[in-house]
Amino acid sequence: MDKLTRLIRQTKIGKIVIVWFTLASTVTFMLFIIEEAYQTASFAAYYANSAKQYSSLPSTIAACKTLRTTGLVINYAVGWLNPLSFVAFNSFFNIAAPSQIAGMEALLQKASNTPVVEEELHRVTR
Repeated sequence: MDKLTRLIRQTKIGKIVIVWFTLASTVTFMLFIIEEAYQTASFAAYYANSAKQYSSLPSTIAACKTLRTTGLVINYAVGWLNPLSFVAFNSFFNIAAPSQIAGMEALLQKASNTPVVEEELHRVTR
């Protein structure tokens, strides 16, 4: 271990920087995983549309809305620890995600005359 690293670890400011960096990295990674889960869930809508099987859309929309809300809450609560990722995740959860959800809801509306979709929609919204 070189002298500079040892000096940083031994000073109070160095310890604060290490703790901040650890927390900021953890928050950023957690938000990244939520965003990836959202993207994976939203792929289900694409595949459902491709297969013309719309029965999974209500649960996909519900999952995406839950993940968006979770991401927003975490980002506003502790995302400021990393200002650059705060801006990026804020943009995703406030701009991209609502647009995707609106598209999925439009697809559901288009397919809503399918009896299986109606049944699934009532099950998810109860």
